[in-house]
Amino acid sequence: MFAFVDERDKQQRNWICRALWISNRLTGSLRPKALGGKDCIGDIELEWSKMRQVRRDTLQRCSKREWFESVDELLPKMAAIVERIKDSYDALKSGSLEGDRFFTKMARFEEENTAIHQRSLSTHVPPLECAIAHQSFQQVLTSCFNITVPFRKQESKWTQMDWHMKTYLEQYDQDLQRLTIDLERIR
Repeated sequence: MFAFVDERDKQQRNWICRALWISNRLTGSLRPKALGGKDCIGDIELEWSKMRQVRRDTLQRCSKREWFESVDELLPKMAAIVERIKDSYDALKSGSLEGDRFFTKMARFEEENTAIHQRSLSTHVPPLECAIAHQSFQQVLTSCFNITVPFRKQESKWTQMDWHMKTYLEQYDQDLQRLTIDLERIR
């Protein structure tokens, strides 16, 4: 049996303790394995969750204001990276930037994208009214991140990287337009 503090914990399967009663009459192969909990109430064994508070904190919904603060912090940083990527890509295509320097820049952009992506993971679950916009925001993050992925290792051929850059830059622009509409709808 699992015990939950409230309905939200139950929905997330975030139990506070679980209990197991095993009849003394069961022996050998018929006896189920004990939980390994240290507390007992009579013949009932209890095991307390070590992860409950961590999971609860992770799944905690933030307010609409807090969610917008997070988006408003990260979105300009992403936009700045994408603009610098586009400038570098245009410079490479025009011949004013050498291939090696381009790859070095892309590796730095990938590091910046990774930091932004990791920062976005530390935000709480958005309120329900922001759920659709949050999905759009996550898609923009993913598109931004995907632009630089093939440059993590320079094993891909340039034609593949070039196609990848074009595709994900276009995807980023489309996702950003969708996010802008979703944000306007709930602001």
